[in-house]
Amino acid sequence: MAANEIAMLATSAMPFVTMAAGKYGEAVLKSAWDKAGDATVGAGLRILQRVFGRNEEGEPLPEPVADVIANPGEDEYVTVLKMAIRKALERDEEMAAEVRGIVAEAPQPGGVTQNVYAGRDAYTAGRDMTVNQRSE
Repeated sequence: MAANEIAMLATSAMPFVTMAAGKYGEAVLKSAWDKAGDATVGAGLRILQRVFGRNEEGEPLPEPVADVIANPGEDEYVTVLKMAIRKALERDEEMAAEVRGIVAEAPQPGGVTQNVYAGRDAYTAGRDMTVNQRSE
């Protein structure tokens, strides 16, 4: 797999990974987790466990994973985790193929929905919008 494909795969995996880290915290690499949970979060768990392995009780998390959990919403830590995932995928083609399959099968994380109500002669602009006229 080409380097740019692996970079795109690592980028595609990040929404799943960060959602899983946010939901499960330090238990993200434990061998057992709630299989009835959200399929998107489940994909993130599978990716993290495939890349970093599973942790035994009391075993510390890999530093990039622990940093994302300890610092939610901090883009710098997410970037470091993405690079760690990318390097692991570059070293192991079989792992990259498995992660590609996980990403392809997983439901894509939801987009943003925003409702804007404008008065007379008011306009809004945005990307990928649907504009409907409200009945008075």
